Amino acid sequence: MIQAAAALLALMCLLVFMPNYTGNERIIPALWIILGPPALIAILVFSTVFPIRDLFSPPNYSEIKQIALRSCHFMGLGLINTAILSIDYIVMMHYLPAKDIVIYNFFSRLFLAAFSIYALLLQAIWPLCSEWMALKRYQELGTLARRYCLYGIVFICLITGGILFFSSSLLTLFASDPSLTISASTIGLFGIYYSTRVICDTYSMLLQSKSDLKVFLWIGPIQAFLSYYAQSLCAAKWGVNGIVLGLICTFSVTALWVLPSTIYRDWE
Repeated sequence: MIQAAAALLALMCLLVFMPNYTGNERIIPALWIILGPPALIAILVFSTVFPIRDLFSPPNYSEIKQIALRSCHFMGLGLINTAILSIDYIVMMHYLPAKDIVIYNFFSRLFLAAFSIYALLLQAIWPLCSEWMALKRYQELGTLARRYCLYGIVFICLITGGILFFSSSLLTLFASDPSLTISASTIGLFGIYYSTRVICDTYSMLLQSKSDLKVFLWIGPIQAFLSYYAQSLCAAKWGVNGIVLGLICTFSVTALWVLPSTIYRDWE
């Protein structure tokens, strides 16, 4: 909810303030607008949980050490995920024209906003999954995971249909360049990609709910390596469609089957 509120506030600020700037002078204000509201909301939330006066109290180094040791694995996982999900922009700089990058960025943000709703649902059931993991209620966990995967894929299919139907209107509303267009195949590929992400993120949540991060630490670098080369090869042939197709191929040959198989093997 915090991320959604921050993203909505940043979008509103962009729509209100950015028309006052033109050319390259828009870059710095845009960065402040995009990064400022999320940072402000994070500080406000943090201050409600940890009062400011506690920051000046003597630190408990033993607790800090325990927290740091436990969180370093999650920090490593976050860095790996950031690398995997940021490679597409590096590849696009080499193979796509500016208009295609704008199209990709705009529609990927639309799908990501919809996907974040599913991610919030996963966060909501995370404590329940941790409890069931401790109780070894594996059958219920498997049923819950498959059900959520089905719900998530159906949701992404509905979002894909809606974006496909309103794609022209969305570009007219938000894009200043009337020549920008997107093909139905690109939107369909986005739908397939985020459907694979539904499955991957669901089983990723199950593994993290029992603090089992070993599989991420070895599959992550492999996935990042494959992602770069798959997107480069596909983008050189099919442009923006190749970027999305490269992402689909990368997740399909790695996380899409490795994460579920790891879970079910541990449950045997």
